Amino acid sequence: MRHYRFRQSLPDYAWTVLADSEPIIERPFELPLGVLDVNTHIQLPDWQVPRFVRAVHVAWSGKIDLIAHTNGRNRVVDHKTTSVAGDTYVSGFILAHQTIGYVWAAQQIWPALDITGFCLNAIYLRRPLPGTTNLLAKGPKGGLPVLDFFRAYFEYSPERLEQWERNALTLAEDFVHCLIRRYFPMYTNHCFNKFGRCQYHDICTLDDPAVRQRMLDSDMYRDVTWSPTGQ
Repeated sequence: MRHYRFRQSLPDYAWTVLADSEPIIERPFELPLGVLDVNTHIQLPDWQVPRFVRAVHVAWSGKIDLIAHTNGRNRVVDHKTTSVAGDTYVSGFILAHQTIGYVWAAQQIWPALDITGFCLNAIYLRRPLPGTTNLLAKGPKGGLPVLDFFRAYFEYSPERLEQWERNALTLAEDFVHCLIRRYFPMYTNHCFNKFGRCQYHDICTLDDPAVRQRMLDSDMYRDVTWSPTGQ
């Protein structure tokens, strides 16, 4: 924490928390995104029989960590913890669905604040090497220490926000189409990522659907019933 407070003293680390009736901190939101015409029967996991659905109302929800004036602009601030850093990690926020959507939401909720930017407020923390006692010491060959803090700033243009809105609604529409077909395609590019292997990987490698179902019904897994209606 002493290291973090020191970094806060740097010029670009200064910020002013904005407010409406109270400071805008940890503010949840839910906004209408659009309406999808369906006009067909849909079977959800918690419905005993299919129901005729005329339309699906799509909402965008989340919780904004902070709205602040920092680095010359009013920005949505999002606190992130990460075990990776560098240009690859930071560049991912240029097109990040969540953070662009948070700026879109902020503009709908607080139009008078002229929020066009985003601030990534990151805590970098990786597993210390054996025998490491100083988390703030430089790593091997002058690399990052085990613990560090950094910020990055992004500006999302009106065109970028408009593109996000269209993409988000289209993704929801694709999801509803999968519900109607009662089949969700496998996205096998996501079987492995920086967090390791998907917990369902071994099931997906089985060719026989009946065998896959028996494995899911075994003690290896537990039932988790999810409903897109939130009920």
